[in-house]
Amino acid sequence: MKRLLKKLLIGVFTCVTVLLALPILFPASTSPLETSWESPQTGAKITIQLTQTHPFLAEYERKLVFRTPDGVKIEQLLFPDPGGYVRTQLYRASDEVLYLKGYFDLARLSAVDKNVSRAGQKLPEDAVYLGAFDFDKNASRQWRFLPSSESPEQPLVPQGG
Repeated sequence: MKRLLKKLLIGVFTCVTVLLALPILFPASTSPLETSWESPQTGAKITIQLTQTHPFLAEYERKLVFRTPDGVKIEQLLFPDPGGYVRTQLYRASDEVLYLKGYFDLARLSAVDKNVSRAGQKLPEDAVYLGAFDFDKNASRQWRFLPSSESPEQPLVPQGG
């Protein structure tokens, strides 16, 4: 009985050690993926950067970089992707106001006010869908902006499990 308990404890200790060492041995990628969209009306530019936060799972920190037409740069962290929720849809409410909608957040971007602010969860009724920042569905799985002609608007509703 003592021998079995000793082997069990050694096994548990080994498993815990390996699990704690994995992030050190195989760190998440530190170079972010990024893609951009530029407004043809104003020249404002939106870049979404993804930085992997887990060495094996598809979990990302999402960062918004917004450049106004006159060159003001605004950076803001968006709600992180806990796995499978990276899609971020872009909408235009007017020439100067854009919205970014994720599964868990909504950001209002104003080129005139030169700011980015949280906007609750409801888009204005007059907002027009322009496309989405997402991974391609083809084999390359490239992170890029997909215009509305390539990727229709989707309901962004988390499917908990």
